[in-house]
Amino acid sequence: MSGRSETVFVDRLTLVSAVAWLELEEPVFVDAGDCYWADFDARLIMIETANGATHRLRTKPAGPDSLR
Repeated sequence: MSGRSETVFVDRLTLVSAVAWLELEEPVFVDAGDCYWADFDARLIMIETANGATHRLRTKPAGPDSLR
């Protein structure tokens, strides 16, 4: 899978630990009014705040060669 996932708009404080098959290194809270999506090419989960700031969060390694 390449590209970008569907954007999720958050209507209340939400704990996010994964988007599609990308799992965050640590779960993160996303505030109401913010949105998030997965960038599959960069293996990042992106969070855009209501004021327009964008945060890039690293995900855990995945695939047949990654440690489990």
